[in-house]
Amino acid sequence: MLARDDYGDIPNDVLTPTLCNSHLALAPLAVSAPVTVAAGQVVVFHADLMLGTSYADGAPELMVFACRVYPTGESTRFGMEGLGYGLTAPGRVAISRSQIYLSSSAQTLQVGVCGCADSSNGHKWNDNYIFHVSTQLLPVGTPYASATVVLPKAPPDGLAGAKGRTAKVPPRGLQR
Repeated sequence: MLARDDYGDIPNDVLTPTLCNSHLALAPLAVSAPVTVAAGQVVVFHADLMLGTSYADGAPELMVFACRVYPTGESTRFGMEGLGYGLTAPGRVAISRSQIYLSSSAQTLQVGVCGCADSSNGHKWNDNYIFHVSTQLLPVGTPYASATVVLPKAPPDGLAGAKGRTAKVPPRGLQR
């Protein structure tokens, strides 16, 4: 099993040319160093990064995806599930993405987080900070399971009546 941690800085202009509504490749935001993966090998990774803006009116419409980047520079996302971010004032946002997948062929690639801006305002994401990507390559034949869980928007029936209830606790010193 290979386990590695990669750290680095994120260029401030990384999102400028990359629009989500175009057919351009996703911009790598936080990716591992290149790893060589065997066919049938399980790849597990988790990426954390900080992106931000110094613009007074913030930075809109950033989409981030778990992705892989090939030596050619081409990047592909895992599935269609992206997370959208926007800032209405100067600041930074912490982002995390994870993925586990079974490699269908032997290849060298990088894994992590890629992103794109949904408008021409991608340049407003100009106060980017650092990233950390943790990657594990499990031996060929390692069993694994992966699932996406959608959380309910309403509480389960057993908690439906609990909203707004508080317990009465006597002030400290008056407890028996």
